[in-house]
Amino acid sequence: MLVRRATRFRRTSAGRGPGGFGRPVSCRAGTAGKARERAAEHISASWKGTDLVADARAARAHQARRRDTFDALAPTFIASRRGKLRRSSAKLYESLWRRLLLPKLGSKAVADVKRKDIATLMDDVETSVGTSAADDVLEQLSMFFEWYAARDDDFTSPVIRTMKRHQKGTGARVMTDDELRQFWVACERAGMAGKVGQFCLLTATRRNEAVGLQWAEMSENGIWTIPMGRYKTGCDHAVPLSRAAQSILDGVAEASPFVFGQGERMPAGWRLWQEIVDQGGPNHSGLSWHSLRKTARTLMSRAGVRADHAERALGHVQGEMERIYDRHTYLLEKRAAFEALAVEIERVIDGRSIGNVISLARSAQS
Repeated sequence: MLVRRATRFRRTSAGRGPGGFGRPVSCRAGTAGKARERAAEHISASWKGTDLVADARAARAHQARRRDTFDALAPTFIASRRGKLRRSSAKLYESLWRRLLLPKLGSKAVADVKRKDIATLMDDVETSVGTSAADDVLEQLSMFFEWYAARDDDFTSPVIRTMKRHQKGTGARVMTDDELRQFWVACERAGMAGKVGQFCLLTATRRNEAVGLQWAEMSENGIWTIPMGRYKTGCDHAVPLSRAAQSILDGVAEASPFVFGQGERMPAGWRLWQEIVDQGGPNHSGLSWHSLRKTARTLMSRAGVRADHAERALGHVQGEMERIYDRHTYLLEKRAAFEALAVEIERVIDGRSIGNVISLARSAQS
């Protein structure tokens, strides 16, 4: 019976007739012997409840997944996301992959990455860069695993919701006065990173908005216009610089198209906070770049700035009806808000002069 089956396996699939379907193909004894052995193996495995064909198929699929490394697949994933994001966001996430993800996971097969590998990576990023960056890494991995799972029937994402470091209600907090003084003194010793930190606080802007500042975005009357492609709301945002903020720019040489850069590319902002911390800046729980923005908004209220003027200074979107009917630019009101912020910062740091500008700002109000 086994010999008959082995012969049947060697029939051709050509059409009927001479040499066609229904006639056995001549084969050597060795080939027939191997066929009999394979048939016997399949019968024996079936008695034991094993499917050798399915096992072989699974083994081939596993080998194929071993070739699916992060280095091999990340470019395709990044390209698929690029068209769905603003240009600035796409550059930010590509930089995240290049700096933090691929150096650690690049050679690993996607199917081999375990939850502990992700947790270890997030621990390293949180220590070297910050909690927000660790959550950004987790977000990118989560999207990547979902993208890969749609292309592999047997893959399940190892990411779970509780891996996020910033849980709801535990975001960046406002600095205390002592932390603000500590931050400002550290910035004075931190070189270009310190200038970025002070400028972010004085302008109540986000880190990437300040890091990406170009000289071409500045007008002669001291108004910095952040283009819509770089701003969160998708609209141009005008920031009338206080004299304190302007003094920081006056101390930077125009050696690059980017104010805080040294070359033709936008400077990397992911290490700046750690550089300030290394110079004695506050490193307490809940503090990050966004703490500067929250602190600036709080100080504006403390200085007596009207809430609607402060919100416009921070670039927050107003109500729909107000946006439709109120076309006033509020440049003077925003300038006054930023000047009041600079004076309040000087008061908090206990009378220390921010360059030679605070006295000018204070005399302007008296």
